[in-house]
Amino acid sequence: MPDPRWGQRVAAVLQLHPTADGVTRQDLETHLAPLIARYKLPRLTHVVPRIQRSPSGKPDYRWATETLLKAARDA
Repeated sequence: MPDPRWGQRVAAVLQLHPTADGVTRQDLETHLAPLIARYKLPRLTHVVPRIQRSPSGKPDYRWATETLLKAARDA
């Protein structure tokens, strides 16, 4: 996501597993903390029913950025 101070900030669009009911941001941070550096933890997370992908199967980063910007505006 664009950030006025740092240029960009870490954000994540999430598609949760159907059995992952009630997952919180704290749960995500607890899971990721031993795996990645703290500065790489997402500052904004947004859950969607389905991640959009390109025809080749790769994540659609343009869609993800637009989705996160809309979520940030609506928050």
